[in-house]
Amino acid sequence: MPTRQDVDLARAAIDRGFLTIKESIRCLEIQRDYENAGQMVPLERILVEAEFITKAQLELLRDSLAKANALRHIGHYEIMSKVGAGGMGTVYKARDKNADRIVALKVLSPAHARNKEYIERFLREARASGRLSHPNIVQGFDAGEANGQYYFAMEFVDGITVGSMLKEGRAIPEQQALDIAIQISKALEHAEENNLIHRDIKPDNIMITVDGTAKLADLGLARLTVGEVGTREQRIFGTPYYASPEQCQGVEELDAKTDMYSFGATLFHMLAGRVPFDDETPEEIMTKHLHERRPYLKDINVQLSHGISKVVRKLMAIYKRDRHGSAADVTKDLTLVRMGRSPRLGEKSRYDSSEYRYKSETGSWRTRTVVSRKVLTRLGICAAAGLVILSALLVLHFLSRRPPDGTDSSQTQPQGATPPRDAHQIYFENIVAKRGTLRHDEFVEKLRAVQEKYPDTASAKKAEALIEETLKKINREAEARTAKMAAAALGLQSRKRYQQAIDALKDLPEVYAGTDFPEEIEDLRSAIRREAELEFEKFASQAKELEAQKKFTEAAAVYRPAIDTFGVPELKARAQKAVRELTAAEAREKARAAEEERLRAEADRERARKEREALRTACRESSGLVADKLAFGDAAKKLRAAAGQLSDETAKAHVGRAAADLDTLQTLFDGLTGAAATLKDRRVTLVKKKGEKLSGVVFAINDRRVSIITGGSSVRSIPWSDLAPETIRALARAKNKGRFSAADRQALAALFFFWGKAEEARTELRELAKIPAGKEAAKVRLEGITFLLKSAEGTLPQP
Repeated sequence: MPTRQDVDLARAAIDRGFLTIKESIRCLEIQRDYENAGQMVPLERILVEAEFITKAQLELLRDSLAKANALRHIGHYEIMSKVGAGGMGTVYKARDKNADRIVALKVLSPAHARNKEYIERFLREARASGRLSHPNIVQGFDAGEANGQYYFAMEFVDGITVGSMLKEGRAIPEQQALDIAIQISKALEHAEENNLIHRDIKPDNIMITVDGTAKLADLGLARLTVGEVGTREQRIFGTPYYASPEQCQGVEELDAKTDMYSFGATLFHMLAGRVPFDDETPEEIMTKHLHERRPYLKDINVQLSHGISKVVRKLMAIYKRDRHGSAADVTKDLTLVRMGRSPRLGEKSRYDSSEYRYKSETGSWRTRTVVSRKVLTRLGICAAAGLVILSALLVLHFLSRRPPDGTDSSQTQPQGATPPRDAHQIYFENIVAKRGTLRHDEFVEKLRAVQEKYPDTASAKKAEALIEETLKKINREAEARTAKMAAAALGLQSRKRYQQAIDALKDLPEVYAGTDFPEEIEDLRSAIRREAELEFEKFASQAKELEAQKKFTEAAAVYRPAIDTFGVPELKARAQKAVRELTAAEAREKARAAEEERLRAEADRERARKEREALRTACRESSGLVADKLAFGDAAKKLRAAAGQLSDETAKAHVGRAAADLDTLQTLFDGLTGAAATLKDRRVTLVKKKGEKLSGVVFAINDRRVSIITGGSSVRSIPWSDLAPETIRALARAKNKGRFSAADRQALAALFFFWGKAEEARTELRELAKIPAGKEAAKVRLEGITFLLKSAEGTLPQP
């Protein structure tokens, strides 16, 4: 994918003529091949290695781009592109980030930024533009200084200047020129109403938008007609070709009629295809403005009307008093001419009513002055007398000059007479005269008709030369248009706005059909389409990898540029379809996972239920062994066997503690059994669970029962399970000689709790906590017994 730097470099190389569009496309294809192979190669390396440009040219392009990149922002304006440059500075297309709009940003050149007079003139233009608000005047927005650069932001006009329309010496058709002139005249009306004069009206200061709106620009020389007085600045005038006689004389106090004259000279240039006066130096041009008779437009272009010719002549009158009274009068006359009517011309001048136009024998138009009938009669008599005298003289001259050989000199063409024009010349000249109204291809077609109709004539040769010249011009224009479109398209392509890039490559007008450039444009379109498709395939491959990993949301996000940025309808449709499929797949996957989770939870609940039931059975059996036989060890084994089948770690831990407590009780009773010899013959009082007390001497102790000899010399054998816990505690104390170990305290606490004497169990635990080794054990003891009892009773909460 070409970077922004690559696109800027290619564009600069095309603009400099170092690189053609086809070569740039080839270089981008080479770069893409490298990228597909896993290498990121900059465009400049490809350009040099492929010998499209030299290293010296590359350095020149780098310097140019570095200078261009240095000027990216001025204040809150972001520079987008360069529009043009003039004597005062450079004009850029920029974005006003504060107001979020496109503006034309005029920046004063560094050379003039140190001159106070130029700065004042520059800022005056901003003030004048801000003072005026009219649809036919370029509106000013803002002016100021940022980082030492003086700028003026104004309305951005997307179009061309009248000056650029006239560069090739081609006149503008009368109706089109009138449409432009009426709009500019209305702009001058607005300026006149605001006491402002432009002082530099010329074709380059008239902008034409794409919809045909004319706008007056560049108010750098504008001044108020009252209240703003200057000295040296007032002596500065506009372009000499369009300067009024007052400006040429250096008159300090100018008024709106100076703009009328410049406007007339501009209109003359638009209609005639040339300026009214021209010479080698500005001084000689100004002298002609002051003294020479104004050319009559219809003498130059016979297709023009008398009405527009008269309006221009009045606008360009030497004396201000002979011009129109106001800009509003000018607008009225131009409107009348546009409607095909005669202009009023305000008050008639001294020569308006005394002149008329006629066509001479040579085909050119002449001006003739009308005189009164009496004057004509006198002139006719004088002319008749003169003719008689002239005829006599001619006869005498003829007789005196008769050749001696008797030849008739009347057959000889008089010296200096204009020979008659041939048909091919007239045909050729008529075509050339219509050149301004014809497209280039139509003009070439008519010239070829000259070659076919009048082969081997001078006109045919001239037509051939003119055809070659026109075709070169067509080719240059086609190349310029193509380069401009290609630069815009490459910029959009670098930002992955592929459809916008394709749309920017508009088809060239039919006039350029015979050149190579329509094909180049189609090649570039195809290259952009291919790149868009390759980029889409990358997205599709990446999305498939994510889809395989069940990352559906991330996979759908991969297609987002193809939907939001690419703009290519078919790729957008494919991306949207892929996103829909991924969304559906994600929904299916979530449903499947939810079902699996439900089944797993149901299986876990069933397993827990079975485990709980098995544990309950084991606890009941263990409780029975303890209650009936005091078989603590057997009960502990049964619990441990049940714990091995449990998946609930908490339940498993409780069961383990219960088994440990049962082991402790087993140890306690084993200890009592082992102490039979110590306790034998000792008098004891045995308390049974029901409260019955038996006194006697210990006769024997085993793992099942205690036997004593009572007062009647009878032997009573009592099972351990019938004895109260207090009796077990007393026997244990007697065995230990009044002392208890931590294990004994644990066993006794469990015993009391097991027999339902919770308070006695807590007492034993408090005693256990006093022993360093039993402090921690006291906290967690009895949990197992509690769990055992509750499980046996079935009072534990279900999982």
